[in-house]
Amino acid sequence: MKHTKGPWAYNDRLAEDGDKETAVYGHSKHLSEPVCVIPHDDITENGYKEVKANARLIAAAPQLLAVCKRAKELLVPEVTKEPDRTIFWELVAAIEKAEGKS
Repeated sequence: MKHTKGPWAYNDRLAEDGDKETAVYGHSKHLSEPVCVIPHDDITENGYKEVKANARLIAAAPQLLAVCKRAKELLVPEVTKEPDRTIFWELVAAIEKAEGKS
């Protein structure tokens, strides 16, 4: 199965129970439900900043995956050299994790 097409975006909203949460949405005309929802359990300013940072990272996931795949292809000719070999295998592992292959 493939992930929801990017780009993804996020915004704050009210949950059904009236609490605030941050929702991450994919780019799809047919998708009315968010990709994920991050509740605002910690209502301090630092807690809110952490929620926003997590939402930004999640929203960037499709773009980050695409860039990792392109970088992996560029490194293929260089994998005989260190540190390129280590970076290459780290990219492979991250891509496989994102695609549910590891």
